[in-house]
Amino acid sequence: MNEAKTSGGSRWQSWPWGRSRPQSPKAAWQRALGQGWQKPFTGRSASNLDDGPWHGAPLGGFGAGCFGRSSRGDITLWHLDGGEHWFGSIPDCQYVE
Repeated sequence: MNEAKTSGGSRWQSWPWGRSRPQSPKAAWQRALGQGWQKPFTGRSASNLDDGPWHGAPLGGFGAGCFGRSSRGDITLWHLDGGEHWFGSIPDCQYVE
């Protein structure tokens, strides 16, 4: 497959049919996968749902189990059974968009 270099030097697979990669909207921002935070958010009080600075938005729906993707790009928050909450990355349970 063809690869194209972006201005930042990272490598992306070229888009199919010879088209160039679409530009990000002006109001959007980008962050490299795996890049840490300088000052990660921490809650003021202890919580059984605070998974630290890597947690992302939950993916799922109302009444359904959900999982969350971290800023590193991996799936780390697991809420699949009622009342059960688990934080961790399972390599076999990851996907790429």
